[in-house]
Amino acid sequence: MREQSLPLDEPSVGEKEIEYVTEAIRSGWLSWQGKYVGTFEEQFAKYCGVKKAISVSTGTAALILALQAAGIGPKDEVIVPTLTFSAAAFTVSFLGAKVVFADCENDRMVMDPSDIETRITSRTKAIMPVHLYGRPVDMDPIMKIARTKKVIVIEDVAEAVGAIYKGRKVGSIGDIGCFSFHNKLIATGEGGMVTTSNNNFAKAVMALKTPAPNNFTDSRLISLNYRMSNITAAIGTAQLERLEEIIQRKRNLAQKYTNLLKNCPGITIIPEVPGCRDVYWRYTILVNNDHRLGRDKLFYALNELGIGARSIFWPMHLHPYYITRPPTKFESAENLSARGIDLPSSANLTDEQIDFVAKSILKIST
Repeated sequence: MREQSLPLDEPSVGEKEIEYVTEAIRSGWLSWQGKYVGTFEEQFAKYCGVKKAISVSTGTAALILALQAAGIGPKDEVIVPTLTFSAAAFTVSFLGAKVVFADCENDRMVMDPSDIETRITSRTKAIMPVHLYGRPVDMDPIMKIARTKKVIVIEDVAEAVGAIYKGRKVGSIGDIGCFSFHNKLIATGEGGMVTTSNNNFAKAVMALKTPAPNNFTDSRLISLNYRMSNITAAIGTAQLERLEEIIQRKRNLAQKYTNLLKNCPGITIIPEVPGCRDVYWRYTILVNNDHRLGRDKLFYALNELGIGARSIFWPMHLHPYYITRPPTKFESAENLSARGIDLPSSANLTDEQIDFVAKSILKIST
């Protein structure tokens, strides 16, 4: 296999990031006490349209803290889409709660609201929709189910900062939103954010992410260090100021891929829902099962050309930790996972590079 000349992901970093990081270092405040932590949180809350944004060390930490703030632990159940990055399920299991998987929509890979209600029991404490690859989940029916059943909605927005669902930013629709900045649309190396407009959840997350000073606190919660550094926040502040520019480039990239590949034999394009805005953390195509080439052959052929394509996530219900005997079937998730390929999706890609990827797929597929 050739060394990849077109990587799958590459962060978009400019002079502003360098300027802010340099200022943070020169200030002498490298840890969580520097000015950029508060600046990043305030600007992020405003951008998302929520009352509070709380910076944390990673996206995984954001999920753990959100689940803890919601009081989730042993004997509780959380409904999670099976087609997702592992952190959504693993953080639930880490806290001793039970993961209950749900299937995804046939054409967009995100959680299917119609598959949720039958999976709710008296032990269900939360629903965790995951806005996978930058595509908003259909939130209205999920929120209706949650309010009827009196369960909490924790949005996993790791891959979808800036995505819009019916006029609202994802991460502001549920009770709590959880973001990751690990090489996502905002890339800070590591880092995350918890968003909420619920004061009780905000206070709980703030208490849980900071170890008790001098071993004394008036809280009964066990708190650990999940704080973001000033250097990380400096990068995040600069990235947030450029976020709409990055999103627009991602959307232009996606439109170019779509225009070039929409008539490609054996390839299905994933649609954008009217009234929503996808932000295309990764641009994904589906290879039809009956095509002569097949997903894996196309994937390996692209890699041989130095194109950093990757198969999409494998369903979590088939992970060794969760698999049952006989295995539970989630037909949409299994079908889509077996067909999906992520194409190079960096905002740094040139039009010529996108042309090369698309024309390579056309040549291989015909």
